[in-house]
Amino acid sequence: MNAIVSFRKCTLTDQELIDKVDKMTDAIYNRDNLKRSDGIPIRHIPAEPNNDYDLLVGELLVRFQDNMDNKKSETSTAVDVSLVKRKDWSVFRNTGLLLFVNQILHVFG
Repeated sequence: MNAIVSFRKCTLTDQELIDKVDKMTDAIYNRDNLKRSDGIPIRHIPAEPNNDYDLLVGELLVRFQDNMDNKKSETSTAVDVSLVKRKDWSVFRNTGLLLFVNQILHVFG
């Protein structure tokens, strides 16, 4: 992920961010744009955290990770470890990855 994302300069709301990444991704894979190379995302100098595709995707991933970390900390105290067999922990580990993949597939359609 682009290191500039760590500065957290994107000011878009979560919904605005999702919509913008979705729209820009659609533009990349639009058949007409593929023929003319119009679908190639523009990178601005200096960087524009609310408009550069790579920074928007990075911000989306950072927010998603933050959300997952928050949910994990909320639910980690709710799970009684004695009720879960050792081999069943793989279900919990894979949940985050599956949610991440599903979210990415949803965003990138």
